Amino acid sequence: MGRAILVVDGSSVAQAVLRSYLRKELMEAEVDIAATGEQALQLLEARQEPFGLITTALQLPDMDGLDLCLHIRQSRRHGRAPVVVVSSDADERLKRGGFQAGVTEYFDKSRGIEALGGFIKEFVQRSPGYVGRVLYVEDSRTASAWGCRAMVRQGLDVEHVTSAEMAMQRLNEADSGLPDLVVTDYFLSGKATGEDLLRYVRQECRCSPQELPVLVVTGNSHSGRHAEVLHRGANDFIEKPIIEEILIARIRSLLMVSQTFATMRRQSEAMRLMAFSDSLTGTRNKRYLLDFGEEFMADRKGSVVVLLNDIDHFKHINDTYGHLTGDRILEAIGRLLRGMFPESEGHLVARFGGEEFVTLLGATAPDEGLQAAEKFRHALSELHPEGIKVTTTVGVADTERHGTDLARLIAMADEALYQGKTAGRDRVHCALTEPLELV
Repeated sequence: MGRAILVVDGSSVAQAVLRSYLRKELMEAEVDIAATGEQALQLLEARQEPFGLITTALQLPDMDGLDLCLHIRQSRRHGRAPVVVVSSDADERLKRGGFQAGVTEYFDKSRGIEALGGFIKEFVQRSPGYVGRVLYVEDSRTASAWGCRAMVRQGLDVEHVTSAEMAMQRLNEADSGLPDLVVTDYFLSGKATGEDLLRYVRQECRCSPQELPVLVVTGNSHSGRHAEVLHRGANDFIEKPIIEEILIARIRSLLMVSQTFATMRRQSEAMRLMAFSDSLTGTRNKRYLLDFGEEFMADRKGSVVVLLNDIDHFKHINDTYGHLTGDRILEAIGRLLRGMFPESEGHLVARFGGEEFVTLLGATAPDEGLQAAEKFRHALSELHPEGIKVTTTVGVADTERHGTDLARLIAMADEALYQGKTAGRDRVHCALTEPLELV
């Protein structure tokens, strides 16, 4: 869902205040303003990317806000956008009609324009909880048609299956990714029941209630059954006959759970990557190489070539041009290495220390590794980072001729690097055929 916001309000004062507030508080957000429903529909028609949020006054100069919401829900591009209706008299009757129209939420207009701006800011920041992919398991044609309509009206992406077996197959399809929420009837026709599906989600898929929430629909009002449902791994339950407002409230709550978990997992992964990355050059760091290098080589089919390169006369560069310039040169070299040997193509580049870099070339024959090293050496000599002529010497070793022990390979590449420097620098030197004896 995008970061663009559409505000529909006939008041020029409200438009000006909201535009100013949102552009200040949400600098990355694009804010479009419409004074009428017709203008809003024109903006929806012209815009290719979906809005992240649409707010509309209940009373517009040319139409009712609920009618505008109905038009939005019928839009192929914008039908899943969250829609907030701004009104000072959102009574229960109006709210029921709003659910039928697909209103996501209401805001009490009497709280003031600035409070509305704060509400929009908070909504955008937590908006992932209002959208998502739902796997809906229901074998009743009537119930499933009603449930799908109710969820789609709220902008949810609904995939409906009629049996627990079909749901299990869908969850087993790793390429399609997990849904954000499972909504399932507890009593299903077929060999597998909702209870079996719950067991599959928690035990076979090993998805926690935070990673993949499950909302169970049951027609049994016995409290013991409810306890059993929760014990089996459901996050929540709802009884038939289903009231739409309650269903949507439960779904929103559980989507917030899964989206919060996904956000925390992304943040954790980002922190993990930061811990294993060199902040200056953007390459992996030495810790990552030593912790995961062996695993990297074991996962590659065919031989792996190890390049160890050192910048020639780097101390002289630092002494002459300063350490800040030296850092910028290292940054440029890291960028060059990452561009020539990307991880997406099965390679690994790590800053080994100071001006030294280790590159593991996956699924690379020895002669191809030598050619790659020479290509890098030549590219760096032509780069002139910070306007300075920079050269490098590269030591090369490979698993085909020198074994698969990473420490030994690096040691051999280091010995080859030393020999290359002794021979005059700015060259590629291959390790001895026979492995070195490590002390």
